[in-house]
Amino acid sequence: MSLKILVATACGNKKKPGMHRAVDLYLSSRIRAVYNRKGGCDMSILSSRYGLVDSQMVIEDYDDILTPERAEILLPRIADYIKKYDVIVYFKAGASALYFELIREVAELAKKPIVHFGYGYMAEVNEIAGVILEIKEDPKFLVKFHLNNVDIPKIPSEKVKKVPHKEVKVIYKDNKMPNSEDFRREIFKIFDRPKKRGKKPKK
Repeated sequence: MSLKILVATACGNKKKPGMHRAVDLYLSSRIRAVYNRKGGCDMSILSSRYGLVDSQMVIEDYDDILTPERAEILLPRIADYIKKYDVIVYFKAGASALYFELIREVAELAKKPIVHFGYGYMAEVNEIAGVILEIKEDPKFLVKFHLNNVDIPKIPSEKVKKVPHKEVKVIYKDNKMPNSEDFRREIFKIFDRPKKRGKKPKK
């Protein structure tokens, strides 16, 4: 059975007035770029008013902004929305960190793995199609992560900077879905691995 993947990104500030499909409502090249790279997956937009809304759903423009209080209200609604999906692919560039914090908290609450990447305005947007393809094709649920795509609050930032860019591979057996603790455990193996030292010359 193939995994059901949801591709998502945050909403945009500028909108067309009136009622439009969600993907057309926002005047955002980022949202359009994510939509164009979703392949055959569903794509939703994380809205400060509606929560996660399907890209094809017709919605009305609004002026709401996402606040921590608003995020708390939206959280159970979004958690219910993602129940039918196996994996969330979230493009986090070009939006307030509050949106990513919300979708990450929802994923943990719903026990759904979330693949997140992107920085600046649209950097790494071209990786979306490749990530989706890899998740779909790997028979053992092999998911590749880069260190800068995984949140590791326990590791000091100055220590992370000293570690060369490495790829972390986690294989999930017995059809078990990945979770953040598995990723964190694999990454700590890299940091905790003892350094190889040359043999001391004999005196």
